[in-house]
Parts: sequence; structure tokens; C-alpha cells
Amino acid sequence: MTKVMPEIDSRLELIGRGEEMGRLKELWQDSKDGKGSTVFISGEAGIGKTRLVEEILDIAEKDGAKTIRGVCLSDNLQPLMPFKEALREADLYHLISEDPPPKVLAAYLINDDGILVSKAERKDKDADIDSDIFSSMLKVVQDFVKDSLSMMGRDETGELNTIGYGDYNILIQSIEGISLATVVEGSKSEFLIDDMKEKLEGKAEDLEDWEGDMSKVEEIGSEMQWFLDSGKYDGEFLVDDPKIKQENLFDNVLLGLQRLSTDHPVVLFLDDLQWADPTSLKLLHYISRNTRDNKVLILGTYRPEDIVERYDREAHHLKKAMQKMNREGLYEEIELERLDKSDVEEFIEKTLGEIEREKEIVKKLYRESEGNPFFLLEFIQDLIEEGHLAKGDDGWKAEDSLKDIHITSRVYDLVVRRLDRLMEEQRELLECASVIGEKFESEILGKMTGLKRVKLLKNLNELEKTHKLIESLGDEYRFDHSKIREVLYNGLNEELQREYHRIVAEGYEERDEDEIDKVVEDIAYHLFQAEDERAIDYLLDAGDKAQDKYANEEAEWFYKHALSLVGEKETNTSKKAYEGLGDVYKRLGKYDDSIENYQNAMGIVEDDKEKGSLHGKIAGVLREKGGYEESLKPAEEGLSLVGEDDIERCNLFEQKGWALMGRGDYDKAITVFKKEKDLAESLDRKEKRAQALHDLGAVHWYEGDYDKAEENLQNAIETRENIENLEGLSNSYNNIAIIYQDKGELDRSLKYHERSLDIRRDMGDKHGIAASLNNLAVIYRRKGEMDRALKCHEQSLDIKKEIGNKNGIATSLGNMGVIYHDKGELDEALEYHERSLDIEKEIGDKDGISASLNNIGTIYENKGKLDRALEYYERSLDIKRRSVTKTASQNHLPTLGSSTDIKVS
Repeated sequence: MTKVMPEIDSRLELIGRGEEMGRLKELWQDSKDGKGSTVFISGEAGIGKTRLVEEILDIAEKDGAKTIRGVCLSDNLQPLMPFKEALREADLYHLISEDPPPKVLAAYLINDDGILVSKAERKDKDADIDSDIFSSMLKVVQDFVKDSLSMMGRDETGELNTIGYGDYNILIQSIEGISLATVVEGSKSEFLIDDMKEKLEGKAEDLEDWEGDMSKVEEIGSEMQWFLDSGKYDGEFLVDDPKIKQENLFDNVLLGLQRLSTDHPVVLFLDDLQWADPTSLKLLHYISRNTRDNKVLILGTYRPEDIVERYDREAHHLKKAMQKMNREGLYEEIELERLDKSDVEEFIEKTLGEIEREKEIVKKLYRESEGNPFFLLEFIQDLIEEGHLAKGDDGWKAEDSLKDIHITSRVYDLVVRRLDRLMEEQRELLECASVIGEKFESEILGKMTGLKRVKLLKNLNELEKTHKLIESLGDEYRFDHSKIREVLYNGLNEELQREYHRIVAEGYEERDEDEIDKVVEDIAYHLFQAEDERAIDYLLDAGDKAQDKYANEEAEWFYKHALSLVGEKETNTSKKAYEGLGDVYKRLGKYDDSIENYQNAMGIVEDDKEKGSLHGKIAGVLREKGGYEESLKPAEEGLSLVGEDDIERCNLFEQKGWALMGRGDYDKAITVFKKEKDLAESLDRKEKRAQALHDLGAVHWYEGDYDKAEENLQNAIETRENIENLEGLSNSYNNIAIIYQDKGELDRSLKYHERSLDIRRDMGDKHGIAASLNNLAVIYRRKGEMDRALKCHEQSLDIKKEIGNKNGIATSLGNMGVIYHDKGELDEALEYHERSLDIEKEIGDKDGISASLNNIGTIYENKGKLDRALEYYERSLDIKRRSVTKTASQNHLPTLGSSTDIKVS
């Protein structure tokens, strides 16, 4: 029978944290006032970081805040898991579900009398809804609008409402009495909600005197039809670009938190950030940057002792993330120190109340715990459980002389002593759980132990309620403290650890046989820890999955660890891992590492086609690196290996053509691009033909033949429109706009830039949107419409700030300086160029520094300060002499500026 010990309240009033708590309360008040902030709380294990945060979370919840809590786990390898768990528990999982956009089946605009103003209903065969169902849905919406307006009043509406209707959801957004309802299939999307709000803007004023004449609302009908015709809400991704998908996911989370914070303040808390995956840290950085004007408080805790060098000798992910955030001034840090002697005395008083020989006990416990609250609590618990402290009617008293009491100075030994008091079956249960991870599911634990379910759950219940070693979290459990799990796991010998990991992996395989992709990272991790070669395929699959989510650092980990299991055996598996690493390093801008891994892969494969493909990848990396001359050789070697009718030749022709164009051999490049086009046509590969035409348009632009450039790009556009290649289409629109600009046809240029911008907005391509806005501003400037140019630059600047693109921020600031110069506002122009110059110096952009110095010189010249102008011109010229400007990339052709440099994206 288990001995029941007197309980100690481990969640005491905070002791010794007055200053830290005061600062958190100040920041919480700031957040309530719309000044969001991020706070990292650091300190060793057991110092009370989480306890401090729980205190401010309690205060926030009493103030009506929405709290969102996530925990980073040391054994988790799945990207974004802390956010997924946190948002799931907060009933906000739709923000991060990674599902395709919803399919909008109908859109209805209804006035404050509940009368239908305009509607659009999907009539295609995929809608699968007949007119009667649409009619009944419309009635539901009209009734809801009338009822809500009568209860809330015209000016009080604004919140989003959701009505479930069978397999569908009806989203209703109201502004000033006018309501827009969309019938959707699939996940709720913050982009859709945002678009609904945008369509509602100004509608109350437009419809104020409307008396039912439908001819007066025809334009509104086209706005409703947009939800069905834009392609943005057809229930599938517009593009399959992992980077854009990740950007959209991050934006969906951000928009959701911002929308939530308009109703009540939001506190986001992530515990144990030292174990956060790199993608979660990227998202945290993004949210932190973009909620400074919202009612959002972000809290994170971490242990400095765990911020160690990675397995590959690179800096820890959290350290790198904090360095980037610090450069933007995004966070404040609170460092928790150990409690002093007076704090320990208060701690003991609050924990035990009245106690005999208090000074003697305080002295001993302070010396042994060194002021660490977790250790202190463990020591007190140990004294009680060993019978050295007993509770009587008048409080606690020591049963022995304290001099004779041995208190271990190691928390490890304290935890071991707690575990030694368990029944053998319970101890074994926890040992198995420690192998699963910080969190564990009873189902997997049952597969490991073979215990019958009821007996298993009873044991878990006792471990939680009586021994306080674990905590129940609904369908899963978590160790009460990471030290408990650490002691249990380290107490197993290596062979037993490996065997347990193998059993855990097989448990996941058996349970999730039909949905193995959900747990591929878990299986990969446990088989890797088991040193089981079956881990290799799972690691490769997990790496590919991470790449698909643009989780590049995680993908790198999976591929590298797959190689570590392969050893010196060069197999097709090694080739996959090397090629995967090559792809990842290219994305990360580690070009030399990328080439090295592609070459490693090439040394393994024997198939000429595969070798040719790898040569093409190497050529692409060299071109991206700026080495056009160097990229020619691998492109030609690849062509020598690949069959005459192989589609891979198109990619190799493209690489060779751009290499030739990069060194000025335009005629040879044209010949190569024509071969690319002819092969694509012979194989009926329309997307490859469109790319070849796009490439031909580029090379003709470079050689100054604008008519041929226009002809080829128009053909590329026609093909890309037919096959709905939106990403390629936006690039072709962009390039033909630049050609019309150079031909002086500014209105046509404007039209194509706007088309490119529309597509990029629909795709959610923030970098592309910012570039298009910048290029529109260039056209407006040439048309003399300076205010419109300035507005486009401001919008572009806002997006670049949102995504943290410092190079782009500097470009926009400089371009705004040029506009102010054109307007004759020289002081404003000088301020913007100096701000641009400061950023360019910070990031080491030599070309940008040179341009800004030149522009500042021009301003001083116009001000009549010729000596200062000369000084800046000389500094600009000196940098130009020492730097080499790279040739433009294939998709975005450059436009050279005037004597006052304006930079074009």
C-alpha cells in the first residue's frame, strides 16, 4: 500500500521576484494599450521561469485576455509543433493547419434591413449544391443579420460570426450594418476574412439611400463574383512554392492574432525555447516584428545552459534567432537569479508555515539548494518523505538533529530517491515513458509495456495524484519537470535505451499505419536513437517533408543524420541525402556547400540522366551565386549526358543560355533558348515552352531588340495564361512591363505591372508584391505622378518592414528620397537617403551605399553646398571602383536610373 505523505503546495505566492513581476505588469499594461512587446525570461532549470509567467498569465486572464500556451520539447523534430499544439489547445488550429485555402461556394451582401443587395453563387459542376440549398442558406443568413442587428445595433457590429450548415460554414462579417456572408467548404482562412472586410469598406455609405434598384449595384455584383472567379478561393493552393506557402501560413497566424487582439488582448507564451525548432523561431520572430502596434504580449522562457553549439558546430538556433531579433530591437530580456537567504527563509515559511528550529533549517536548506526554488522544494519534500520533518498540531518540527541529516547536494539524487519510493511496475512505466519523450500518450505506452488499459491508467493516475511526477493533459501526459524525465532516461543503459526506442517506433508504425506521414518524424527519431537502419528511409522522408514546408534547417538535420547511419556505404540512399542537402543549402544561400553535396551525389550515381540533372543543379547554383562563366561548363557537361529527347535538356539549355547571356554572348544564348523552345514543343511540354519564350524575351531585351523581346514575352504570356501558371505569368507580366517602360509606352507598362501585382497578391507572394509596387512607383514617377509614386513606395516599404527585408527597406527609403528630390523637398529627400544609407552600412550593401552617397551628393549640389556634394560624390566613386555589380536575375529585369539613382526591384 502506498504511503500518503502530507501535501506541499508547489504553486506558492511568488517570492523574491517583485522587480521582475513589476516589469511584466508594466509590459502587460502597455500591451492592453496597444503597444505589443516580446519578453524572454531566462534562467537555469528550476529557477522559476514558468512559475513567473503563470503569475502574469493569471493576471491577464482576469483582465479578459486570450492566453495561448505552447511548450517546446527536446525530442520533437516536427516543424512548428509548439505553435500547432498551442493554437490547437486555444481552439485556433485553423490558423496553422496548413490546409489549402477554403472553397467559396457563394457570397451574399445584405443591408441592415436583411434585404439581399447582391449575390454570387458557384454554378460549376464542382459546387455540388443545388439552388434550393443556396436559397435556404441565404434565408439563414438574412434571419441572422436581422436578429443580430436588432440586438446589437447598427454601430456595434464588427465581429466575425460563423454558422455551421451541414458540411459547410457560413462566415458573416458586418460593418456599420452591412453584412457580407460567404459559404465555404474547408478550413477557415484569415485571408478570406480580411478580403471580406476589404469588400465591405465604404458599402454602408454607398447603400445609405439604396431603395432596391438592382441596376445601381451592378458593380457590387462583380465584387461578390470575385470571391468565385479570382481563383484565390477554389479550395486549392494557387502555387506549389514551399516558400510562398510558408509565408502565407505565417501571415494567416499573424492576421488571426491581430484580429483576435481587436476584441481582447492576447498573450502568447512559449516555454523552453531552447528546444524550439528553427521554423517556430522564424514564426515567433515574424509575429514579434508585426504585433508591436497590437494588443499582443509575447512571452518566452529558455535555459542559457542549454544554448550550446549544434552538432555541426554552428550557433544554436535560439541564439541566432535572438541575435536577429535584437538587431531589430524586438525583445526585452529578464534574467532570473537564485533566491537570496531572506527569500529562502520566506519560501520555507510560506511552504511549511510554523516550524521549529527555523533558523537552523533555513541555513541548511539555503546552503544545499543555493537558492534554486525547484531544488529547495525537492529538498523540503525529501526531508518530509524521509521522516526528518513531521507535521504536528503546532506545525512542522525536525525529528532528528539537523547535523545528523544527510541532504544530497545533487538534485539528480533527490529525484532518484523519489523514484525509489515507487512500486517496481510504476518505475518501469515511467522509464518507458521517458523514452517516448517529454510528453507521451498512454496508447503508445501501453504498446511498450503490455499492461492492460485499465491497470495502465490506474498507475498513471497514482503517479499524477499521489507522487506528483506527471501531469495529465487530456489525451496525453507530461512529466512534471524535465529533470524527472532526464533522471529516468539516463538511468537506463544504452542497450536498453535503444531497445525501448525501437519499440516506441514500432508502436507508432502499428498505430498510424494508414497515416504514417503524421508521425514520420517521430518514427525517424526513435529508430535513429535505436541505431536501426530502418531509420534511414524515414529520415529521408522526413527531410523531404520538411523541404516541402520550407523548413530547411530541419530538413538539413534529417538528411545529415540519414547519412550518419549509412556510413561509408555509398548507395542510392546516400545519393538522395546528398541531393536533398544540396537543395537545402541552395535555399539557405550556402552555395559552396550545395555544390559539394551535389558533387557527392554525382559520385554515387551511374545513370547518365541523373548525372545530367545534377550538373544542371550545379549550373543553377553557380548562376545564382553570380558565376555565369563557371555555370557554362556543368550545363554543357549535363547536355552531353542527357538523351536528345529528354525533357531534362530544357533545364540544361536554360542554364546554358543564361550563362552565355551573363557573359554577353547574346546570339549564342538566343540559339540555345530556341533549342529549348523547339524541344519543349516537340515533347508538348507547354510549361517548358513558356519558360523558353520568357528566356528569349529576356535575352532580346538585353541586346536592345525590344520588338522581339515583346513578341516572345507575349507568346509566353499567352501560354502561361492557358495553362494557368500563375507564378510564371506574374514574372512574364513584370518583364514585358519593363520592356514597355523602356519603349516609352508607360500606360501599357502600368497595365502589366498591375496585372503582375494582382497575381502576386492572390498568391500571397510578399516579396513579389513589394517588388511590383516599387516598379509601379517607377512608372508613376516617369509619368510625373509623384504622389502616386510615393504612395506605392510607402506600401512597398510597409511590406518590406513586415517581412524584415532590410535590403528592400533601404531601397524603398532611397527611392522615396528620389521622389522628394523630384518634388523639390530637399530636406525630406536628404532624410530618406540618410536613413537608407544607415541600413546599407549595417548590412554591408556596397552598391546601395554608393548609390545613396551619390544621391546625397546631388542634394547638396542642388542646395549649393558644393564642397559637401564633392565629398559625397568622391566617396561614391571610390566604392564603385572597388565593387562589381552582379548581373540581374532571370525573372526580374533591371531598369537603370538617371543621374539620381533610383533602384528598381
